[in-house]
Amino acid sequence: LELATAGIQQLTKIQKGCFGADWCL
Repeated sequence: LELATAGIQQLTKIQKGCFGADWCL
């Protein structure tokens, strides 16, 4: 579940334009 949650969080960041970083451009 932890890996799945991390994957979802990464996808959410990519959709927001963060590309997996802790900050957004």
